[in-house]
Amino acid sequence: MRKIIIAAALMLAGCVTTVEKSYEAAQVYGPPVGKERGVVLYLHGCDGGGLESHKWDFAQLFMDAGFVVVVPNSFADPRPPKSCSPPWMAKSQIYSIRDRQTKYALKQIRTEYLGKTIVVWGHSEGGGVANLIDEKVAGIVTTGYHCGYRNRATTQIREDVPFLAIMGTRDSYMPAALASTCARVFQSPAWEYMIVDGMGHQPVVRRHEVREAVASFLKRLGF
Repeated sequence: MRKIIIAAALMLAGCVTTVEKSYEAAQVYGPPVGKERGVVLYLHGCDGGGLESHKWDFAQLFMDAGFVVVVPNSFADPRPPKSCSPPWMAKSQIYSIRDRQTKYALKQIRTEYLGKTIVVWGHSEGGGVANLIDEKVAGIVTTGYHCGYRNRATTQIREDVPFLAIMGTRDSYMPAALASTCARVFQSPAWEYMIVDGMGHQPVVRRHEVREAVASFLKRLGF
């Protein structure tokens, strides 16, 4: 693994990496073009992939409200291998690349879906990427990620952007002082968090509090 990571780092240092291929390789789910009421940009976790079964139900909440769900593939551009466990190899570099990929995706979505409501949903590592978004979008939702970017109790999300963070008490990625960290970070009246007792790393739609939180969030956005 160490040799692979070093090789990837050398490759990235030796050339200008692309950030466009991630969006070009995106999967799109939901209403047909012209029928969508809005767009959800889904930022996947550290291991990539599309809308696996355990996230499909959560995405369906948005699709039922008339959103298309756009799922870029971060691994379509040159970048270090996945980093899903300690010591979190090359994580800062990964976040930097994913931040630029996301900015490009938002630019393209604004062009392709002119005038449509844009919501960002980030899961796990994608939740960390979502916390780097400093531009105006209709709303941001994170799942399987704590409050703030990389345990720093800070976020770059604008204070006027509605933000909902959904976390579970049985998620091994969550820090021990989760509630106090969230209370420090969530200073804007447009931001809210919920800690679901007994829920793990994946959002569980069969939990009524999860469904109600998303429904309430979408209602705030006019859906």
